[in-house]
Amino acid sequence: MNGKGYAFEGKMLADVVYPKGIKQFKKDFPTFMDVGKKKSEWAKQIGPYMVPERNISLSFQFFWGELTKRAVS
Repeated sequence: MNGKGYAFEGKMLADVVYPKGIKQFKKDFPTFMDVGKKKSEWAKQIGPYMVPERNISLSFQFFWGELTKRAVS
């Protein structure tokens, strides 16, 4: 993608969905394993509502395109 696009770390999501935002999230989930477990929970809850074709993230569109190419092959 020529270095264009954005990576998602979950910080914006935590600020939106977690009570008191990212600062409290970091206190409540201090380790990488804790964070990973929480992000997995969010993915399970959010996933059913996603419409991948409408996601405007360049990095996600690249990922989705590559994934669908491989799934069709």
